[in-house]
Amino acid sequence: MTHALGRAALVSSTVLLLASVVLAGEPPVRYALDRSVDLNHVNIALSIDIDAGRVEGRTELKAAALRDGTTEIVLDAMDFDLGPVRIDGQTVTPSYDGEKLRLPLNPPRQRGDQMTITVDYAATPPVGLYFVKPDEGYPDKQHQCWSQGEDHDNRYWFPIHDYPNERLSSETRIRVAQPLKVVANGERVSVVDHGDGTWTWHHRMDFQHVPYLVAIAVGDWAEATDHWRDVELTYHVPKARAAWMDRSFRNTAPMLEFMSRDIGMKYPYSVYRQVAVTDYIFGGMENIACTILTEETLHDEHAHSDWQSEGLVAHEIAHQWFGDYVTCKDWSHIWLNEGFATYYGVLSEAHLLPNDEAMLFDAERRSAIRADEGEKRRPIVTNRYFAPFDLFDGHSYAKGAMVLRALRREIGDASFERSVLHFLKKHAGTSVDTDDFVDAVEEITGTTMTRFFHQWLYGAGHPELSVEWEWRSGKTSLTIDQIQEHSELVGLFHVPLDVVFVHENGRTEARELRITRKSETFTFDMAERPMTVMVDPDLHLCRSLTMERPRRETLWALANAPSAFPRVEAARDLKDEAGNVRVDTALAETLADGSAHWAIREAAATSLAGGRERTAVPALLAALSGDADSRVRKAAAKSLAEHEDAEVRGRLIAAATEDKSYATAGEAARSLGKIVEKDDAEALRVLRMLLDRRSHREAIFSGAWDALEGLEVDDLRELALAWTAYGKPSRCRSKAVATLGKLAGKAKGDDRETLVARLVELLDDELFWTRNAATSAIAELKDPSLAKHLERMAQAPENRISGNARDGLDKLKNAGAKADLGSLRRQAERLREGLAALEKEIHDVQKGGGLD
Repeated sequence: MTHALGRAALVSSTVLLLASVVLAGEPPVRYALDRSVDLNHVNIALSIDIDAGRVEGRTELKAAALRDGTTEIVLDAMDFDLGPVRIDGQTVTPSYDGEKLRLPLNPPRQRGDQMTITVDYAATPPVGLYFVKPDEGYPDKQHQCWSQGEDHDNRYWFPIHDYPNERLSSETRIRVAQPLKVVANGERVSVVDHGDGTWTWHHRMDFQHVPYLVAIAVGDWAEATDHWRDVELTYHVPKARAAWMDRSFRNTAPMLEFMSRDIGMKYPYSVYRQVAVTDYIFGGMENIACTILTEETLHDEHAHSDWQSEGLVAHEIAHQWFGDYVTCKDWSHIWLNEGFATYYGVLSEAHLLPNDEAMLFDAERRSAIRADEGEKRRPIVTNRYFAPFDLFDGHSYAKGAMVLRALRREIGDASFERSVLHFLKKHAGTSVDTDDFVDAVEEITGTTMTRFFHQWLYGAGHPELSVEWEWRSGKTSLTIDQIQEHSELVGLFHVPLDVVFVHENGRTEARELRITRKSETFTFDMAERPMTVMVDPDLHLCRSLTMERPRRETLWALANAPSAFPRVEAARDLKDEAGNVRVDTALAETLADGSAHWAIREAAATSLAGGRERTAVPALLAALSGDADSRVRKAAAKSLAEHEDAEVRGRLIAAATEDKSYATAGEAARSLGKIVEKDDAEALRVLRMLLDRRSHREAIFSGAWDALEGLEVDDLRELALAWTAYGKPSRCRSKAVATLGKLAGKAKGDDRETLVARLVELLDDELFWTRNAATSAIAELKDPSLAKHLERMAQAPENRISGNARDGLDKLKNAGAKADLGSLRRQAERLREGLAALEKEIHDVQKGGGLD
């Protein structure tokens, strides 16, 4: 009996061990960093050598003691070659470890005591300040130098408390070789010619702001100047892109006007500068009064139907209030920057362009739901993260914007607008947290908003609604179920819900409901049966929606719903029913209706992918060649990949080579690769030819490359190696690097070693995007022997690269943990079998009297 109990205890402990296996480390809890002093002003005077990638000069900081008995000033300063350091003109001996610069105060200072800190230094910044120059691979590049401070990279080129709970005014004096010019925050004070081929550009920003917003951009710019009210607007782009400047920036003034009116506060600064730079690592950055954007936002007329700059430009303009005028005080609350900027950017885009507001917010809703999938689920506000950049995702941007849209619906337009304005005025020029915004809303509405913000910001997930209805004897009943899986973070949502009943004659009846429970049924008197019910038709909620309704009703809604977004949802709902005669016919008719909103036609084209060939193919081919909107043509091209015949093949070749839309041509090439065989000589010739056709954001290359990769052409390995070469366009190289990773995952022996060696070599490439692609490719291999490379890249100063490397290391841990888990499970099963045998043996002995 003792022996059996011991084996049972062993089995029990093994099961407990199985339950305790942790597949991935939890991110640590983070808090705002303490300040040693209050910095009031920074004056940065540097000479920049772009060829050497080096800066040299002096930074002066005005500061005040925060507490009595302050004995030390601590500044962030990464890898500086230090010169003399002074406090109030007196040289001090600092303690410096290459990251923190510690300056002794002797005697100690009392709260409020003023001091001036001067640091002479030189630096070769790996991040924070980026240097662009021509070389053998890219001889057409022009000399540029630009900064990128968020989240905390400005410490690489000037000493500072590099965290958003600090605010200070700033000025820059940047000395560069002529004819290079400097764009920076605030007013241009002067340009001083030194007579030696260099000049110094002096800018000053008097409004206090967080340190990561200090910015400079150096280049031989093509420039334009405009005005909105009394604000000077300036645009700066590489000279080779000068002809495209107006196409990207011409709506700047209308956007400033719209946002100033909608927010209720005029744009707060005297200037607004926008500069487009080469090799930028983001889309744009809202440096106060001086936004830096990717050069890729500039585009020719053929790209304009596919990619317009208004969304990016509007987002960065909105940041001038939300992120600059007020700023999150620690990264946990980054949604106060990004969610607000996304929200007002969408409003501005909807106001200026012929678009539907609900349709634009639908893109944000879908992005938010994608961000919430699987292990990515988290609250919007959280202080658990490995690095601040981890929080710059669909939760903070897209879901944050949808929360604001839900809030506006919850408290009404007037209260929402007054709350936002109150928040801005109350906290002008300060750093804030979410409680500051909640307090502002409650002060305006007189309502406790705890439940609203708890469910949307501190909880996770979103309402997943299943809706069905029926009409009987003059009454319509509507049943709404919340079907989201409940957890510690996800509960039932308490939200208002708009419902519109649509009758055959177009008459509508609107009802405002509030859902609070898992399942609720609402009943309304209604003399005649509605033709359909629209739930949240203006998309005020971040929600998923399943309408339990017969096909005939969905078809009616597709054709007759009184607003665009419900028609889009109806078209999407019909996707799984494509192949039915009535469904295919209705989708084809919708696709051919040029008066319908482009998004309705696009959804119809997407749903026709699974339609019957005799109906779907003619409709899709007509749209591919005849629809005026490239987004619809692109959707048609994508859906045609599901229909293999000779005519489709020929028309896809024509679209890939002739369509003026780069996005449509690229999608046509991608679809062509899905319907032809690898021995189709003509198709392969076209796809290879398209690799050499340059297009905006390399859309055509991308489609042709995906096609060739999908066909597994015989020379794919050689193609991939060739296109990773330094000198090839950056986006093309990234695609080729990803393919190398996939090929390495299938290869064996010497071939695998060759491919892996090339990926490892690319980890040290000159271009950020290539290093990033190589890191991701190695991470996807999940090869423990490559962990040392991921560990190295996890220490890279670039947040995106280090994050991808950490993800790769997590995958390795998960794979190892799962392998260990499998072994433990097998061991436990053997122990259970042994225990069962022992228990039977004991039972037999007891039955025979052997243990009496």
